[in-house]
Amino acid sequence: MSVELINVTKRFRSPEGEVSSVVAVDNVSLVIEEGEMVTLLGPSGCGKTTTLRIVAGFEMPDSGKVVIGGHDVTDMPPNKRNTAMVFQSYAIFPHLTVFENVAFGLRIRKLPQAEIEEKVGRMLGLVGLTEMARRSPDQLSGGQQQRVALARAIVNEPDVLLFDEPLSNLDAKLREQMRSEIRRIQQGLGITSLYVTHDQAEAMALSDRIVIMNEGRIAQVGSPKDIYDTPTDRFVAEFVGRANFLPAKLTGCSGDLATLDVMGRTINIDRAKVAGKPASSIELVVRPETVRLWRSSEADPSMARFAGKVRRALYMGSVAEYDVEVDGTMLLSVVTSPAEHGIFGIDEEVSVGFPMAVVHPLCS
Repeated sequence: MSVELINVTKRFRSPEGEVSSVVAVDNVSLVIEEGEMVTLLGPSGCGKTTTLRIVAGFEMPDSGKVVIGGHDVTDMPPNKRNTAMVFQSYAIFPHLTVFENVAFGLRIRKLPQAEIEEKVGRMLGLVGLTEMARRSPDQLSGGQQQRVALARAIVNEPDVLLFDEPLSNLDAKLREQMRSEIRRIQQGLGITSLYVTHDQAEAMALSDRIVIMNEGRIAQVGSPKDIYDTPTDRFVAEFVGRANFLPAKLTGCSGDLATLDVMGRTINIDRAKVAGKPASSIELVVRPETVRLWRSSEADPSMARFAGKVRRALYMGSVAEYDVEVDGTMLLSVVTSPAEHGIFGIDEEVSVGFPMAVVHPLCS
């Protein structure tokens, strides 16, 4: 089912009953299509968890509506919304076996034993825990406990599946494994899902669309590629990945090209990229992995190239990082397979640049 938030606002009150000056969710509107996985991403305190809890019914908005499957559920309690939540803390019952944890909601609904066994067996198979059905939670790893929590959430066939930073307690390797599993299961079942995280890699790997939140508001909504390649403002560009920000000035346009002055050099980019932007207040977003280094200075019409000097070099095997100074401005370059492409030393003079096609202008 689809989920729609319409002009949702939430303020929290002090113990004395006074309205706080901080607005947790500020006039948020969002549509999540049926079967879509949407992630709310942002720093601590941006409003993403409160937004999730409003969808679940654990928090009531001060204004606005929550619509699920075309029905206004704003005033409905959580148990009437047919949503399921997977929590950060797993919240599985320590005194019950894996099977009984997953069966808990089905027993509350008083389903026949045969149906319970069929549904639980199918869910345990889906999350790869069939052989552990009779184990207790203390015999499971953190990743296995999270699989139990996921199976318990989806066994009741919810219309909407909600995730509250479910992988934050796992180590890095388990997080990677579990996010792949969550995505596989969500796509296989086609459940509309809303996921909250502050982990950018997690959001990029899991999502059909990402919602970047900042100070209670939506900063940008888009596919992972849109968010990364074409951020709408500096906050989004800085929060998702790393970026170089280069001051630029629009000096002219000819045909489909716009001419920019960047660090004393002239470069040409697609004119459509600077449409509507003030000529004197542009900065270019250039991702570090697109910045390349050369020992030669041969011209390449597809590249913006500058003379620079390496000020920092960090070799990490599969990648190398360099800070290159160009006319007082520092450019970060992240080079994959450095042994193949060459390793540069501190204070080495280099030619540094980036493809003009990857440049994304912002208003500074």
